[in-house]
Amino acid sequence: MSPMNGDSLITDEMLRLKDLFKLKVAIETGTCFGSTSLWMAKHFPFVLTIESNKDYQEVAKERAKNEAIGNIVFFLGNSETVLSHVLQSRSIGHDALLLLDAHWGNACPLLDELKAIHAQAIRPCIVIHDMKNPDDDRFGFDKYNGQEFTYEWVKPSLDLIYGQNNYVHYFNTGFKKESAQRGVLFVHPKIFVKEW
Repeated sequence: MSPMNGDSLITDEMLRLKDLFKLKVAIETGTCFGSTSLWMAKHFPFVLTIESNKDYQEVAKERAKNEAIGNIVFFLGNSETVLSHVLQSRSIGHDALLLLDAHWGNACPLLDELKAIHAQAIRPCIVIHDMKNPDDDRFGFDKYNGQEFTYEWVKPSLDLIYGQNNYVHYFNTGFKKESAQRGVLFVHPKIFVKEW
């Protein structure tokens, strides 16, 4: 019940991206019980979160109410459909962080979510959960119909969003034993500041 399954190194990196790119909006696909949504609402001015399971969403809404958090908008439905609507209707621009984590069991909307981002011609910061970390095999990752969640798999979609060679991608580093120990891919546009 903690953000990003207990991995504070991931949330720290999300905050670094927020500061670096002056991000104002956080969008999450896959609300589940709302732990990451509630954390984002404490750090971002505006949070949108999408969940396909009504029971999970109700838990998340109740938690937000109990913590008096009012800057989250909850959406119910399949993320591949709802995300497209949200990006259009809310006039989401480059100042957004998108956490893509709606894949679960027989549902794998990831490529459709990336397609929805591309259709809006925006270049946000993107964080994809459950990716195979090629540098550290201790991190878990997802598969869908035998397809491992690898950078190579999503690269064509990222090339469409940002343009080839116009973005930076990297994986989480550092291993927190108390976390769920999942691989995460971070992606952002290239910027003209000195690399850290």
